[in-house]
Amino acid sequence: SLPTGQTFHHGPLTGTVEEIRLSPVSIYLSFRYTFEEETLAAGYDPGATELSKEAWLEEQKREWFSNLPLYVTFPDGTTQDIQQDTVDLGGLSQGSVCTLSGALQTVLPLDSIASFHLGDLAIPLPD
Repeated sequence: SLPTGQTFHHGPLTGTVEEIRLSPVSIYLSFRYTFEEETLAAGYDPGATELSKEAWLEEQKREWFSNLPLYVTFPDGTTQDIQQDTVDLGGLSQGSVCTLSGALQTVLPLDSIASFHLGDLAIPLPD
């Protein structure tokens, strides 16, 4: 388990880490999140979509989640993306908890990983 309570950002999404479990083959994490609704809503153009504003906003939020930077960094500076397997957004309302699990592309001994990255947050792994 890695330390929790840190905050990360990804565009209009802000999250606070509640749990991170990293194994040599997978990751599980949960975080409480909010969106800057006004920032997202400013991009809504009823002429460009048939969706209602609510449905469009929900789609935008899912898009931000699916593009959430999630990767590990090695001591030599190289990185490896983590493939998102399952994402539970907890209803997409403000303050919801998102749980996310993902698979590493190869089996990685944890001592070969320098840090874990989520959005703009880097969490160094203990030696």
